[in-house]
Amino acid sequence: TQNAEAYDVDPDKMLAIMGPESGGNPAAKNAGSSASGLIQMIDSVARGYINPRTNKNFESASELRGLTRAEQAPIAAKYFADRGVTTDSPTEDYALAVAAPAFVGRSAERDTVVYPKGSKEHAINRPWWPEDGGDVTVGSLLDFYMGKGKGGKKSPAAPTATASTPTDDDQLEGI
Repeated sequence: TQNAEAYDVDPDKMLAIMGPESGGNPAAKNAGSSASGLIQMIDSVARGYINPRTNKNFESASELRGLTRAEQAPIAAKYFADRGVTTDSPTEDYALAVAAPAFVGRSAERDTVVYPKGSKEHAINRPWWPEDGGDVTVGSLLDFYMGKGKGGKKSPAAPTATASTPTDDDQLEGI
């Protein structure tokens, strides 16, 4: 909880979003984009954060896959804080911070279109689609993260493990 406290974010809410994003696997990689790591950062976002092993900005999100869960935890905590998500924010804001940061604080706007059908973002994020395959909305995103969506429907772009399962001593104890 030390890292979470430093950034005023809730470790339980962070973990709730990491599950659907990466299955808790720090080496997870999205087959349809550059998204990697526990919260599936893309290259352009990862470049804004410091790699704790090199003390330099990440060159790409793929570097995240070489870090342990404990090494990625403070990066994830800072990511949420940078998007205005705090311990007082609902879990829905943690989900929106990862999936559609511009929509943080708008969880009640369930019908608002986030990624229209036919867009690149729609195509590579099939788990976020509503049952009818239409536009990705705030509601369909939240249904996915809160376990009320299609669940189980895995797209080719869903995160896949690229390394062995972490050991017990690689857990998120220092969030």
